[in-house]
Amino acid sequence: MKAKNKIIIVSVSFILILVGVFWVTRFTSRKNQNDQEVKTEVEETIVGGDKDEHGCIGSAGYTWCESKQKCLREWEEPCENEEVFNLLKNLEEETQIDFSGIVKAEFIWNIEGEEEVEVSGKSFDVVKISDNQYSSIETFFKNNGFEADIYNVAAGTISSSTGYQKEAIVCIVAGGASGYKDAKGKWIPSEPDKKDVEVKCGLLE
Repeated sequence: MKAKNKIIIVSVSFILILVGVFWVTRFTSRKNQNDQEVKTEVEETIVGGDKDEHGCIGSAGYTWCESKQKCLREWEEPCENEEVFNLLKNLEEETQIDFSGIVKAEFIWNIEGEEEVEVSGKSFDVVKISDNQYSSIETFFKNNGFEADIYNVAAGTISSSTGYQKEAIVCIVAGGASGYKDAKGKWIPSEPDKKDVEVKCGLLE
C-alpha cells in the first residue's frame, strides 16, 4: 500500500512539474514575443516611422522644401534666404564662434524711426562668449560692407542691440551679460565679462 502511495505521489509530482515547465515556457515565449514587437515598433519609429507625405523624416530634422523639391535640414542647407544663410555661416567661420544651428526667425526692423517692417529670416545664438569675441561680430559686419543703422539701436544697462544693413540685407545683433534673457531686469550678472548673443538676419522686401 505504501509503495502504491509512493507511486501516486511521484506521478502527481511529475505531472505538476510538467505543468509548471509548460506555463513557464509559455510565459517566457509570450514575453519574448511582446519584447520583440516593442523593439520592432521602436526601430520603425527611429528608422523612419514618422515620414511625412514627401518621405521626409521629421525626427531626424528633415522637412520638405517646395522650391528645391527635396527633404532637407534647415540648419545644414537653406530652403530659402540662401544669401542670409551663407552670411551667418561666414560670420561663424570668420569669428570662430561656436554658434547654435541656424533656424528660421522673424524680427522687426525700423525704417527712419517711423515705419516698422516685419522681416522673415534666419538666426542663431551663442552663450558665454568673451568681450573680444563679441567685438569680433561687430568687426565682421563692418569689414563686410554693413553699416550700423541708428534707427535700430537700443542700449540698456545689461543688454543692447545694434542693427546693421547692407543693401537689402538687414541684421540685428542683440546681446548682454550672460543670462540677461531670464533676468527680466531683476538681476545682477555673476559673470559680467561673459555675454549671450543672438544674431538675426533677413532681406527687406
